[in-house]
Amino acid sequence: MRPLRVRTNLVRVLPRRGLGIVSTLPRPLGADRMIRSEGETMSPDDLVEIEKIKQLKARYFLLMDQKRWDEWANVFCEDVTIDTTEEGTPILHGRQTFREFLPPILENVRTCHQGHTPIITLTGPETAEGTWAMEDRLWWPKGSPFEHLWGLGWYEEKYRRDPDGEWRILHLKLRRIRVEMDGVEAGSGDRPASGGRANQPEN
Repeated sequence: MRPLRVRTNLVRVLPRRGLGIVSTLPRPLGADRMIRSEGETMSPDDLVEIEKIKQLKARYFLLMDQKRWDEWANVFCEDVTIDTTEEGTPILHGRQTFREFLPPILENVRTCHQGHTPIITLTGPETAEGTWAMEDRLWWPKGSPFEHLWGLGWYEEKYRRDPDGEWRILHLKLRRIRVEMDGVEAGSGDRPASGGRANQPEN
């Protein structure tokens, strides 16, 4: 009698802190595919592209806080649209326009921007959409009209993979649920992004 052969692909080892937990259950059909939404599937390649978009947004925050403006500008498409109208600013069109607009507002200001719980959807081979919860803190130098801003809200964004193969931000909309200036809730017209030179110490 020939010995019974066991299919090894039915045995999985699930490591946990160096210990092996052996499962003899077979992998379910389609286990290498993940559900994206009802009626759709997410492939491993999709996950790679979504991770690239997360890394893109991470660079947006890091390079802005470190004031590495030329590198920061490269996270945007050349034809990007920036909508921060709740801050009292006009809609901005174009990478260079935003590059010239934001750095003077954050001059001499220490900043910490964070993004959380992203929801990224691939809408096509070269396009995607995303929503990020956000929090930011800004500290102005001594003698400024105010010293500290704290804000909460969301980024609503669209992304495009440009011809060089890199994902970039095509459309950015910032919506806040709360902004405090020195501990007092501030309306949109009272925020520094409205374009005033609030970052400059008073003489």
